[in-house]
Amino acid sequence: MISNVRCSTEIDKYKVNYKLTTLDKSIMVWIHASLPSDALSVKLGKDWAVATPPNEYIPCVSTNLLRSSNLNDMAASISRRFATRFKEQVYVSLDLSSSLLPSSQYRNPNADSVMLEIEKRLIQLVKDNR
Repeated sequence: MISNVRCSTEIDKYKVNYKLTTLDKSIMVWIHASLPSDALSVKLGKDWAVATPPNEYIPCVSTNLLRSSNLNDMAASISRRFATRFKEQVYVSLDLSSSLLPSSQYRNPNADSVMLEIEKRLIQLVKDNR
């Protein structure tokens, strides 16, 4: 069964858009987070990664499919956590405001909290649409 879900929310002044597509034994997620002052530039694949769930012989494995140099494997990390949690292959695409990136000179001091909340809401979105 294929399922497509889109939703938007606001977290600490960031507008966060989610697109979740669930297929048979795989999940694809796109996350876009921006501040109102950010230039409107939405991209599907700034940071794109996939992870396979662990089994009794192999740990969870992830790889970057497309990566912007300043995103530091964020999509790979999220895909790994979700593949382990949901026991499915997980594709993650991130398009984040530069103020949420670890390497940004303009990094928001609350960036880690914002990213944690983004993931928490994504976990709930996946649970609600399975």
